[in-house]
Amino acid sequence: MNYFKRADFFVIILLLLLAAGLLLPQAFARDKWEAVICVDGQIYETVRLGAAEAAYTIQPDCDPPLTITCYGDAIAFTRADCPDKRCVQCGTLSRPGQTAACLPARTVIYIRGANIGGPDAITY
Repeated sequence: MNYFKRADFFVIILLLLLAAGLLLPQAFARDKWEAVICVDGQIYETVRLGAAEAAYTIQPDCDPPLTITCYGDAIAFTRADCPDKRCVQCGTLSRPGQTAACLPARTVIYIRGANIGGPDAITY
């Protein structure tokens, strides 16, 4: 018994090509992702992810002191002098929408996607 017809294979290939066409722009938009570091509610620094060749550290002016490391395509809190160190336990951030915060130091890191400055959704 033959379950697949020739037209079924064409439909499957068409769906796979459509899925690949929808996912490819997201793969190439990675170089437009930005990590935004805010201290006391103000933007302290903006880091374009994927642009750095080697890892480097950022030490914002805050109390308690902390260290943020940018790994090129990811960013993370790597050292903090706060009591619970929850910000360090968050790990690395590498995709839009991810957020980490150190509340005692009033510092937040979040990642913005490719449509920087544009609306997320429009409703009528």
